[in-house]
Amino acid sequence: MISIQEHAISRFEKVKNKLEDAKMLYYEALLDLAFYEAEMSRFGILNVDATQRINENLVAFEQNLLFWLNEERSEYKTPERLPRFIFRVICMVDSLVFIRGCLKLHEIFEEKPAKDEILSQVSALLVENDMATVRQITDVIESKECSSLWSKYTNFKEERPKLFEY
Repeated sequence: MISIQEHAISRFEKVKNKLEDAKMLYYEALLDLAFYEAEMSRFGILNVDATQRINENLVAFEQNLLFWLNEERSEYKTPERLPRFIFRVICMVDSLVFIRGCLKLHEIFEEKPAKDEILSQVSALLVENDMATVRQITDVIESKECSSLWSKYTNFKEERPKLFEY
């Protein structure tokens, strides 16, 4: 999976400054790659090179977050598509929260704190930019569509024991 993402990144990188969609997909691919590499923490503590690559990809994505957000919103303009847009933003923020957990940049290893952090970050992005209300965001977070996101926090520490060896 990692090599597929690396290949996609190299392809998008060649055209990212020529096509808006390619630029958006390039930054999504960087985030996906960071997620897949962070997921390798199941097998032990991430080495320095992997941690550095993940951090570089996170920084690149975060520096272009408003671009990504505006492009994504343009794909879901109609009111009936708003929940799908919110879901996409929740997934993106979930990836950021999960990656930071794997890097031990914060202490969010359970479902409730993860939901609270995601609600906070998504609200900051969408409410402050007049793209959604807190109620709309909460409705999507509590929906069936998001239920699969929370499973990775259920056994986070048990699935990554080497991360927590001191």
